[in-house]
Amino acid sequence: MKRSIEVSTAAFSMIWGLRAEGEENEDQILLRVLSNYKSENLKIVAHTKEMKTQMGKIRWVDDVVSALENLGGRARLGAIYEEVSRIRKLGGRSVPRSLEATVRRTLEDFCDESDNFRGINLFSMPNGRGAGIWLLLPRERK
Repeated sequence: MKRSIEVSTAAFSMIWGLRAEGEENEDQILLRVLSNYKSENLKIVAHTKEMKTQMGKIRWVDDVVSALENLGGRARLGAIYEEVSRIRKLGGRSVPRSLEATVRRTLEDFCDESDNFRGINLFSMPNGRGAGIWLLLPRERK
């Protein structure tokens, strides 16, 4: 059974902007995108549960690292806020009003280019202070 939905021109354009080779209609595009989205969310939930089991408690820095990994290792601050919020919600953890300040502080605490640096260098400001771009530094794999 087919159903129809109304979307704005902007949404329609975005759907077609996500089209992969071989997809011939909106239904095919949306089925792939939504399946991938659901799959990615399940991976985040599983990863969060694994981290919680290993560490007992998930730290803010773990969420920020996961967010930057999900965003390709480099992102604007606003995108990092959104991804950390999404990760915390999927993991069943709180999203406090202070989320943005906490994420900024976490980035600064783990960045040797910051005055707040606490000794473990995980992040970098590739465009310099105040640019709003953050980079996840490569880590040694165990």
